[in-house]
Amino acid sequence: MDEYFCPKCGAILNDQYGFDPNGGTWRCTECGELLMDDDVYNGDSFEGVAWYCDNCGALLNRQSGFSDSYGSWTCTECGHRNGTTESDIISEDPEFECPNCGVALDFQPGFNRYDDDWECTACGSHLHHSYSSDQHSVVEEPKHKCPNCGAGLDDQWCFADYQNNWKCTECGAHLHHSYSDDEYTVMKHICPNCDAPLDIQWGFNEYDDDWECTECGAHLHHDYSDDEYEEVDSDSSSDDDDDEDESDDSSDSYSSGYSYSSSSSAPYNSSNNKSNGYSSGQNYSSSHTSSANTYSSKPKKKANWKLRIIGTLFLIVAVIIAAGYYEIKLLIPVGHASTDLVGRDYEYVVDTLKEAGFSSVTSTEIADLPLSKISEENKVDAIKIGFADEFIVTSKYPSNFPVVITYHTLEKYAVPMSSKEAKGANYKDVVDRFKDAGFENITLEVEYDIITGWMTDDGEVKSVVINDDKKFSSGKEYRADAEIVITYHTYRSNKPK
Repeated sequence: MDEYFCPKCGAILNDQYGFDPNGGTWRCTECGELLMDDDVYNGDSFEGVAWYCDNCGALLNRQSGFSDSYGSWTCTECGHRNGTTESDIISEDPEFECPNCGVALDFQPGFNRYDDDWECTACGSHLHHSYSSDQHSVVEEPKHKCPNCGAGLDDQWCFADYQNNWKCTECGAHLHHSYSDDEYTVMKHICPNCDAPLDIQWGFNEYDDDWECTECGAHLHHDYSDDEYEEVDSDSSSDDDDDEDESDDSSDSYSSGYSYSSSSSAPYNSSNNKSNGYSSGQNYSSSHTSSANTYSSKPKKKANWKLRIIGTLFLIVAVIIAAGYYEIKLLIPVGHASTDLVGRDYEYVVDTLKEAGFSSVTSTEIADLPLSKISEENKVDAIKIGFADEFIVTSKYPSNFPVVITYHTLEKYAVPMSSKEAKGANYKDVVDRFKDAGFENITLEVEYDIITGWMTDDGEVKSVVINDDKKFSSGKEYRADAEIVITYHTYRSNKPK
């Protein structure tokens, strides 16, 4: 079946439900335009009016000899006499139109004026009106939605899209985004102390049982990765240490008391005052010794930390030396000078350097060549090995050094219109717009299929194909040498004999 288009809005009539090219007339469901084919006589007085029999509904325009200039017409199907004057014309102008694209809503399949909400089948806009007599208005979609429950965030109390963190008032999900234009994502783990999202904190891993919140410093703990973190008292560990210190102090006190008790029993054993004085001196010595032990343990701890630091430094130096030795072992000669490789085909250069032993060879394409310089396409412009831009045959580099090869290709142009926009336009305008965009490889194909020209204009574009791509959007990029085929309609009488 041939493809039919609405001359007003460019819609494909074949895609509209119920369309029959042999029906004679059709009202476009996109814009509401009443269309009549080339074989239907439009009458002498009222151009473009479709006359139907009031009794059987037959299309009078197609009946042999019909003319609306007679003032009346007897239907050849049922014999009913129908008026064909101006007073008999019933206007069917659309009452509702889409405020976004301007097409008539009245003729869209399923449209009912009593429905408060409607989605335009032409542009997909969500429309709403409160009363059946009101015009529809576009319902703005919320810019930000909760990814957990789908609720619109823009209408939630105190919401502002520049806030990085937000708690959905509908489902309670904790959300985060880095920039105001980004979509929000659900945060799995939240600090129970300050409500800060833990997932985005530097170094966070949900498989770690313990974590310190970088926002408020709270000490958190959970047993399983799916569990919520709970705040842990940071003083619990210090309290345990204090308990241990207190227990040590109590044992010392007990020991000291025991010594005092031993010495105090001396008066019962002897009446010599010197023995009492000796006992007192014994207690002082015990107390002094205990204090000395306490002070002597602190320098040992500092010494241990110094040993750890020195050991760490030695380990770092050893790793650096080992890495340097490893890099020296990896040194390989390039085997080619940079001046010999620049200007060659990039695939050849890639293969050559890989064969030399380099393991990390990548290529960078720069699409900037005009069509007049197509001979320079794929030629290498620069080679970089590590930090070196130039090298000779005997130059040596580690085989794991990154090698970046830069080459040039034809530049790309953005198409000035979509395939749908091009349909129905004049082919000369389409050619000019594609040439202005930079395309040069344009071919025209003609279809001599117009008889009267009431539905299709002379020179009207049927299709535009770019590199066998029949459907493309405005702004899509193609190479400068892309093959563009523009097919348009013209009259049969223009066909060369």
